[in-house]
Amino acid sequence: MILSQYILDKLLRVFPRLNHRLGWSNSEMRDFVNSLAFLADLVEPEPIEDPQLHDAADQSVLGTFLASNAKYLVTGDKDLIVLSTVYSIIKPADFWQLHGN
Repeated sequence: MILSQYILDKLLRVFPRLNHRLGWSNSEMRDFVNSLAFLADLVEPEPIEDPQLHDAADQSVLGTFLASNAKYLVTGDKDLIVLSTVYSIIKPADFWQLHGN
């Protein structure tokens, strides 16, 4: 798993909006993100400006993928999935189907 500090920070911003599904306390959210930071390889996002991406926040996610040299970018973000014909971007369910046990 390869992440960037940008993605970790974004998770901390997004988790409170998902809390109705997670039911986590603020400290549990921070602990989870800290665990990811410990387990993942962290890279600095490559500077990129793909004109097909409408959300500026997605540029850094794509930049993280490019800097990582990973085989896939696994995401459920529809704006990024649109670029799957250009980049190796797959949905979590597709990744699980390929690599799950």
